Amino acid sequence: MDLCLRLVVMTALLAASFSTAKAALSWQYADDPNNPNSCLYRLPGSTSDRPNSISMRKGTTFYLPHCQEVTCTKDGNRMVLRFESCGVVGVPPPCRLRRDEAKNYPACCPVPVCPNGA
Repeated sequence: MDLCLRLVVMTALLAASFSTAKAALSWQYADDPNNPNSCLYRLPGSTSDRPNSISMRKGTTFYLPHCQEVTCTKDGNRMVLRFESCGVVGVPPPCRLRRDEAKNYPACCPVPVCPNGA
């Protein structure tokens, strides 16, 4: 297979992966000592001297800025917060990535936009 054909096949495979690679996941233990079956989410800037947190029941989902979703769930006998955000996506020129930060995850994730014929 010559180099040009390989590049076309690789670009096609990369383009096909845009719709499937939408998530970056992380987990954080979040047991709330005062509320069983609840997660304790510590807000940014919270310290031991100035605690600032939210308690939420198992199954609760909320959205953070920058296209993130947070869900309180249970893993065995521990409460955890599951953070989901957009995966890393790259596009070849002349295409660009477009995102709508006004929407919640996953609708706010970047999508490739290519000029006609590209």
